[in-house]
Amino acid sequence: MRLFIAVEPSKEVKDYLYNLENNLKSKLPASVRWVSKKNLHLTLKFLGEISESKLEKLKETLSEIQFKPFELSLEKLGYFGTSKEIYTLWLKVIPELELTRLAQLVDSETLTFSSSDQKFTSHLTLGRVNKLKNMQEFKSVIEKFETEKLKFKVESFYLIQSNLTKDGPQYKILQEFRL
Repeated sequence: MRLFIAVEPSKEVKDYLYNLENNLKSKLPASVRWVSKKNLHLTLKFLGEISESKLEKLKETLSEIQFKPFELSLEKLGYFGTSKEIYTLWLKVIPELELTRLAQLVDSETLTFSSSDQKFTSHLTLGRVNKLKNMQEFKSVIEKFETEKLKFKVESFYLIQSNLTKDGPQYKILQEFRL
């Protein structure tokens, strides 16, 4: 089964992000495959394919992680890409330090399940850019776009199963881990 570990934003933040995506649709000179409201999350670690035989041990390992709850705030839009292409549109969350520490702890505790080298970036993916019509205009819209600095408390993280379908990924929360 294909698994990842993530933090879920609050319902208020998901509602805001859904409206933000709808607002951006008419402004961006690009075709974007938007993340559905129910699938919005902050990935701490992508585990990839994990056999069912390892699932209980993984849950046990994750349940032993101790970390204090903390607060995050939405910051500004950004993107991943190269000088020729833009792949992903995302929203930065701050402060990065606590989220990065939690991601590092999750990573170190789960190395026996997935040791792939992953660079953690504190972000919430909004969409994947399929076709970019004008890079300069795209960058200009992103740089000038003002986002609301909504805050939300991180009190849990989740083990999530991802099933890839022709209609996009389907996520299923397997277990919540309270901080």
